[in-house]
Amino acid sequence: MFNSKQKGFTLIELLVVIAILGILAAVGVPAYQGFQQKAKYNSAKANFTNAKAFIMAEISKCNGNDNTLSFVDALNNEYRMGAVCPIGSATDGRKHAMEYFRQILWDKFKNPYNPKKGVVYGAGNISEAKSAETLVTTAPEMLGFMAITEGKTSVAMRLTINIGNQTGEGDYERLSQEIGINE
Repeated sequence: MFNSKQKGFTLIELLVVIAILGILAAVGVPAYQGFQQKAKYNSAKANFTNAKAFIMAEISKCNGNDNTLSFVDALNNEYRMGAVCPIGSATDGRKHAMEYFRQILWDKFKNPYNPKKGVVYGAGNISEAKSAETLVTTAPEMLGFMAITEGKTSVAMRLTINIGNQTGEGDYERLSQEIGINE
């Protein structure tokens, strides 16, 4: 006579395991998405703070410098801008400063909402970033993007970013600040 014991799981045991996995997924996925959204929001906010601090530090170098600023991009190309520290007209100085800082934003900062696009809206590379003058709004397609535009005076520029929000739903937030060029 055969004395065989079947090995394996019964249908009920498999259904119980599937039900448990379904419950875990139903609870875990929304919690993970909320965590991910908060991380992107905080990263965009940190980008703004760091960009503002970097720009202000670079501008302060103009006072004790030979009136030039430079940076090296990710491909070891050096960018040197003498007109960032304006000697001539304030308007020319602001124009060159905005071009210089747009290139730095494109090269040094990542967009937390879309890392493949960078943070300068409308720029696909560092050369395009120089002339990207689009003002960042709270539109969903501009999440994480920064812009440097003309300020209210001829010696100021405005740094703006769409930082999204903490939940991913509802209105998005925008941070903006005037930065003086030759203060």
